[in-house]
Amino acid sequence: MPRLIGIGGMGRTHITNLQQRIPGSEVSAVCARHKDKVRANQVEFNIPYGYTNYDEMLANSEIDAIVIATGADAHKEQAIKACAAHKHIFCEKPLAKTIDDCLAVEQAVAQNPDKKFTVGFMRRFDSSYAEAKARIRAGQIGKPILFKGVSLDPASVLDAHLEGVKRCCAVSVSAITGRVLYLGSWACPCQVA
Repeated sequence: MPRLIGIGGMGRTHITNLQQRIPGSEVSAVCARHKDKVRANQVEFNIPYGYTNYDEMLANSEIDAIVIATGADAHKEQAIKACAAHKHIFCEKPLAKTIDDCLAVEQAVAQNPDKKFTVGFMRRFDSSYAEAKARIRAGQIGKPILFKGVSLDPASVLDAHLEGVKRCCAVSVSAITGRVLYLGSWACPCQVA
């Protein structure tokens, strides 16, 4: 049964998807910093366990998987702790904010070999991206010399992104840049500079 940490916009999206779109999935716990937010989500989504302490949640032996949907600054520590607790892990992007932190998570994942770990790069599963990758790999369009990626999140999150832009927030730009670079390297069998 998955546990979910971070119950902002992405966390709530994951709760809904797990409960409504994945047969056999049950969200059994949520964790966030604020008790009132935890309790409100427990009630709204009928989730039995609620935590404000991540380590206490990891100690719950009834749960075998963790969804990390917190702020990017917390991903590294939370992923490493979930690996040490021998949980399956789905971590929202970005995995971490530095290459060294990503390598530290990679080491922790290697120490948890019987469990699955993935980062939420959902475009890998988008049919148009998969088709483009297949056509590139099959040589149907020639050798790629330039990759231009354009992404737009659903309209439901657009207002929040625009508020961030008004406050000169660069997080969205760096997250989008990382996503585009990743997709370029995933789709094209070439070096991404």
